[in-house]
Amino acid sequence: MTVPVAGELTLAGETPEVQVDLSVVRTPDGVDVSEAVPLTLADHGIEAPDLGFVRVEDNGAIEVLLHLTQ
Repeated sequence: MTVPVAGELTLAGETPEVQVDLSVVRTPDGVDVSEAVPLTLADHGIEAPDLGFVRVEDNGAIEVLLHLTQ
């Protein structure tokens, strides 16, 4: 199932609000929760590096995987 969640993501002192749909799966040991939280570096005041021979994109994701057990 998916569960909508709102929160804040702080990087480099900037804290924009984020909204994601967490994927929740019941397992024999507990619950697994996963999601890829979209990330734009400029939203956090971070300039994507460009070294000429290699360049970092401004957009990406932070992947989260939680194994919750009792």
